[in-house]
Amino acid sequence: VISDKTQYCPAQETNDNKGYFYWPKTIRGNTVKLACAIEGVGGSFSTRKCNDFGAWETIDSTNCPYVHETTRILEQFSKVNLSLARGSVLESARRLKTYTSILYENGIEKFKDPIDLVYIGKTIQNYLNFVHTEKELSPLIIDIVSNLVEFPKSLLEQSQYLDNTCRKL
Repeated sequence: VISDKTQYCPAQETNDNKGYFYWPKTIRGNTVKLACAIEGVGGSFSTRKCNDFGAWETIDSTNCPYVHETTRILEQFSKVNLSLARGSVLESARRLKTYTSILYENGIEKFKDPIDLVYIGKTIQNYLNFVHTEKELSPLIIDIVSNLVEFPKSLLEQSQYLDNTCRKL
């Protein structure tokens, strides 16, 4: 039996690069766990707490894969261990240069989320560890950064706010 005075968080819909989620009306003090939009490793879930005041807290979807393929690809670029094989850093930089040079695919903007730029920035920071040993790398990095100048201004501003990406570049 639930009292008429029980406080709830209202039902709410959210939609971001981790997926669309419908958060049901929930009694305060409880956490809701929803399956990720795209299945991740080990049965990934997104969680959100209805705090003691009956207000939704920030969504924790860190275990959910990104919905947009572009973001998933850029995340992988940022995680690659570039010291595994000689020349792999140059090949990676060439691929990233090509990838960032195409802003639209089938008439649709390819780069939609500021986290895309954050991952590109992290990848470039990884490349910097190899500038002294790979002579061809510096011009590739400059070309990649030049490609980013063509990105939408709002995306650049949001990535700067999130991670100081523009300043780092």
